[in-house]
Amino acid sequence: MTHRSDALAANARALALGTAIRRHRGEITQTELADRLSVSQSAISQWEAGITQITAEHVIGLERELELRSGSLLIEAGYVDEALLGVDAARRFALWKLQSAVTLLAGIGHEEDRPDSRLGDGSC
Repeated sequence: MTHRSDALAANARALALGTAIRRHRGEITQTELADRLSVSQSAISQWEAGITQITAEHVIGLERELELRSGSLLIEAGYVDEALLGVDAARRFALWKLQSAVTLLAGIGHEEDRPDSRLGDGSC
């Protein structure tokens, strides 16, 4: 894959994640969800629009607040293969961090995509 196609795939995943958040949020307002996660309403809006990247901790918080199975948002958005559903959360998170690190070392990722802070190019 070229860097351009990697970037397009990352953008598609970010948009898919935003769509999944919006759909699962249902009747909960962005403001209410933001309060539950201790983030701004603007952060929720930008995640849903695929404008900004979301931290792994916030994905976990979203899944908890929206009563979703651990990893389901990442699977739905294409960050993680569904086969990993059977893997416990700690192993899944460790695998995601490892794959993110490999992506960065390969020169595909960006500084803001560090595995300890953001979901980005090449994440699971």
